[in-house]
Amino acid sequence: MGNILNQGSFSTQQIATQQMESNKLTVIIIFKHLYKYTKASFSPPLTINMAVL
Repeated sequence: MGNILNQGSFSTQQIATQQMESNKLTVIIIFKHLYKYTKASFSPPLTINMAVL
């Protein structure tokens, strides 16, 4: 009985760790997209389009 409980808490710990890992990945992806978008917004064609608008 105690063994099953230990296994249960271990899998909960594992899920929490996996959740944290996927959150870190999501943040990295968001930052990459923001960085690409920021770089793109400073490129001349888009700047000209912004000025026209």
